Amino acid sequence: AYLREQPSTTQRWLLPTGSGIEYGLVVLDDLALLNLLQDVTTIPAPLDRGTAWLVLRDALLDDRVAPRRVYDRVLAALESETNEQLLGLQLGLLSEMYWRYTADAERIAQAPVVEALVRRRLDSAESVSERSLWFRAWRDLVTTESGVQQLRDLWAQEDSIVGLPFSEADFVSMAEALALRLPAEAEVILDEQRSRITNPDRLARFDYLRPALSGDIERRRAFFASLADPANRAREPWVTAGLGFLHHPLRRFESLEFTSVVVGYSLAIATQIVVFPWFGLDATLGEHNSDAAVREIIAYLGRAGSARVAAERGELAPQLRGKLLQAADGVVRAARLLGEDPAPLPGARAR
Repeated sequence: AYLREQPSTTQRWLLPTGSGIEYGLVVLDDLALLNLLQDVTTIPAPLDRGTAWLVLRDALLDDRVAPRRVYDRVLAALESETNEQLLGLQLGLLSEMYWRYTADAERIAQAPVVEALVRRRLDSAESVSERSLWFRAWRDLVTTESGVQQLRDLWAQEDSIVGLPFSEADFVSMAEALALRLPAEAEVILDEQRSRITNPDRLARFDYLRPALSGDIERRRAFFASLADPANRAREPWVTAGLGFLHHPLRRFESLEFTSVVVGYSLAIATQIVVFPWFGLDATLGEHNSDAAVREIIAYLGRAGSARVAAERGELAPQLRGKLLQAADGVVRAARLLGEDPAPLPGARAR
C-alpha cells in the first residue's frame, strides 16, 4: 500500500495494488478517490503513479469520477512527466479521453490547447525516443487547421523537427492521418505517397488499405464488402487497420450511417473471420460512443439469435457472443459517460 510508511492519520488514500504485482479491481471510497485525483501528478515513485492512473481509469469507466476531471489531470501530468513509460500510459489516456469520452463540440474547443501542449513537449524533448513518442501522439490528435497544415508540411518535407528523422513508415502514417483529416484531398495525398514507397511489403499494405482511407464513402463500403472474400482477409493486421480507418472518430457520423447499414455484416465479419476476434471487434466498435451505436449492436444481437439468421449462417458461438458483448460494453460505458441513457445489452450483467 502506498504511504504505508506514514502515520494513518496523514493518509489521504491507499493503493492495495501499489507494488505493481497484484491483479484486481481497486475500489476507493469517494473521498479517497478525489484525493488521489488531486495528488496523482505529485506521487514521487513512477510505479505508484502508474498504478494510480490505472485506478483512476477504472473509476472513470465505472462512472465514479467525471471524464472532465480525469482529462484535466492528464493534461496537468503531461506538462511535467518525464518517465517515458508513464508518458506512453498518459498519452494513451489522453487519446481515449479526447476521442471517446469528450463530446465532439468540447473536443473541437479543446483542440488548440491539447495540440499546443503536445507540440510544446515534442519540441523540448531531449531524446529521439521521447520525441518519437510525442510526435506520434501529436500526429494522431491533431485536428485544427493550423495543426493539420503543420502535419502536411512535415509530410511534404517542407518542414522538419530537429533531432527527429522520419522513416518511410512515418511518412505513410502521416499520409494516412492527412487522408482522414482532408477527405477532399485524400486521393491527391495518397497518390503522392504511393509514388514514394519503395518497400514492396509496405506498398502492398498501402494498396490494400487505400480504399478504407478514401474520402468517398462508396469506396469504403466496397472495401468492407471485399472482406467477404477469404482471400482479402489473409493479413489480419491489415484487416483490423482497415476497420479502424472505417470507424475513425473523425468519421463518427458517417461511420454510424455506414454501420447502420451493415452492422450485422460488420460484426459477423469481425467475429467469424478474424483469428483473434477481439481485435476486429475493437477496431469496429472501439471509437463509437453513442446510444445510436448501442441500438445497432442490440439489433444485431437480436438478429444473430433469430431462426432466419441461424439458418443463414448459424448463431454466434457463445465465446464469440461473449467477445462481442465485451467490446460493446465500451460503447455503452462511453455513451453513458457522455450523458446518454443507452439500453442494457442483452445478457449483460446489470449495473
